[in-house]
Amino acid sequence: MTLTTGVRMIVQALQGPALAVPEVLRSPELVSAAPGFYGWWSLRGALPALPHTPHPANHDVSLLYVGISPARETSRQTIRSRVIGNHLNGNVGSSTFRFVLAALLLDTLDLHPYLRGTKVALSRDDNGRLSAWQREHLLLTSCARERPWEIEGEVIAQLAPPLNSAGNAAHAFYPVVHAARAEFRRRARATSSPAATPRTT
Repeated sequence: MTLTTGVRMIVQALQGPALAVPEVLRSPELVSAAPGFYGWWSLRGALPALPHTPHPANHDVSLLYVGISPARETSRQTIRSRVIGNHLNGNVGSSTFRFVLAALLLDTLDLHPYLRGTKVALSRDDNGRLSAWQREHLLLTSCARERPWEIEGEVIAQLAPPLNSAGNAAHAFYPVVHAARAEFRRRARATSSPAATPRTT
C-alpha cells in the first residue's frame, strides 16, 4: 500500500514523544484545541494479554488506540475537548476508548456497569478507579489535521491499534475486544441501578 504524504506525517506524529496523563491534566494547553488524530499508549503489560505494538522510541510502551476528533463535519469538537472531556473525565457512554478500557479492566478494577437509559454507565466510585488507572498507565500522542475522518481508516490500517473496533476486525486482538465489550454490556443489562446515585466525574 502506497502511503500519501498526509497519512505518513500523521503516523509519524502519533509515534512521536508521548505525554503522560497527569501532564495532560495539569497542562491541557499541551494538547491541540484543533481537529485531528490522537493515539493512546500504555506501559507494556498494563493490560493483560494485550499484544505488544511498541512505540518506536520506547519499546516498553505499547500502542492501544487511535482516535479522531471530530468524527464528522457538523461537530466542533477538538482533540483537547475529546481527550480531556470524554476519554479522561467522561463516563463510558460518551467515550468508545473509555468503554473498551472499562470492559477489559472489568474484574481487575471491580467495576459494576449499569444502564442509564439505553447507555452503559459507571458509578462515581467506579469512574474514579478507572480514571486513577488511566493516570497511572496511559500516555498520549496527537496530531492536528483538518477533516480527520477522511483518512482515519488509512491511519488505523498503518498503526494497527489493538483496541480499535471500527474498521479493525482483521486484527488478531479484535475477538478479545469484541467479547469484553459484549460481557460489559451483558453485566450492565443485568444491573437495574447502582448502589448509590451515580455522578459523572
